[in-house]
Amino acid sequence: MPLAGTRQLPALTGLRGAAALWVAGVHVRLFVPALDSSLLRLGYAGVDVFFVLSGFIIAYVHLEEFRDFSRRRFLDFLGLRFARIYPVHLVALLGAIVFALLLAAIGKNLAADPRFGLDVLVGSLLMIQAWGWVHHTSWNMPAWSISAEWLAYLAFPLLAGIMVRLGRPRAALVSLACAAGYAIFAGYAQRRDLDLIGPWAPLRIGLQFIAGMGAYRVWQAVEGRPPAAGWLADLAGLVMLIGVYEESYAIAVLPIVVLVPALGCGQGLIARVLQTRACKRLGEVSYSFYMVHLLILEIAFMPLSYTRLGRLGTVPRLGILAVAFVAIAVATSAMYRFVEVPARTWLRALLTDGASRARVVPSTR
Repeated sequence: MPLAGTRQLPALTGLRGAAALWVAGVHVRLFVPALDSSLLRLGYAGVDVFFVLSGFIIAYVHLEEFRDFSRRRFLDFLGLRFARIYPVHLVALLGAIVFALLLAAIGKNLAADPRFGLDVLVGSLLMIQAWGWVHHTSWNMPAWSISAEWLAYLAFPLLAGIMVRLGRPRAALVSLACAAGYAIFAGYAQRRDLDLIGPWAPLRIGLQFIAGMGAYRVWQAVEGRPPAAGWLADLAGLVMLIGVYEESYAIAVLPIVVLVPALGCGQGLIARVLQTRACKRLGEVSYSFYMVHLLILEIAFMPLSYTRLGRLGTVPRLGILAVAFVAIAVATSAMYRFVEVPARTWLRALLTDGASRARVVPSTR
């Protein structure tokens, strides 16, 4: 999405779409085991791409505003971010309630499933379900990352005030330290099979978001002089692929902090692919896609997941998957056109002042 008064970052829009598709892959393999692969098994690393990208883009748009704190600017910032994420989140949560009612209709005991607890529903409505107190999945499972990002948005003015005063060399060191720190933790989490969408979610978003903010400060220094940026982006992408091939979460997530700012320069093979019309379009609707895809997969595979039909082989499952993705495409388009865009416009007008409404903010989802 373009930003008024500055140049666009189309490769990052495409990257957002690719990350959303990667996350969807890790869910697809749950319903069609025959599609299992190291690429899909490590699809949860797509969320880490979102988190670093979020820190980068939010800093790109708002960092200088918080050189000095202003209550009015903070409220406007929160209004812009709330308008961006909440309408789609709320409609998807309503979809999760419909899914729960469908489960109840076929005789499932929802009271025995902590995912559908009333406390988690309230937490989801408030976007606080991923703040470390929930130790299991919740109503619309992908929404945990939206809760984590909301926590980062609340902390952003403080982080921005620190980051803008560090100077770019120190900001680069902070960025690399956070990225390396999370990579070390990622290796430990993978070995211990830790739940990274539960009690560890605040640490995950914190380190990755700050890494993205620091990466933006580095990008500021090299923008306009990026002859090696394309090679750097492609090298970072290659290292990520090695991590995927080796099924090493640590190796897969470490290069993201380099990949995002390098792609921001719009050069290299990966950037050219991500700037194609299809990738940019997927990036534009990626938030709606991300929030609806798993619910539709769950509904589509209900007959196989909750009855003896689950014994059916791969071919029927592939057929259901094809139908499900048609439904996902339709739901994504409808969510984007009738919820995401109009609700965002309306809420911006309601929650922010004229200066904020005039600013078009590139999305991180």
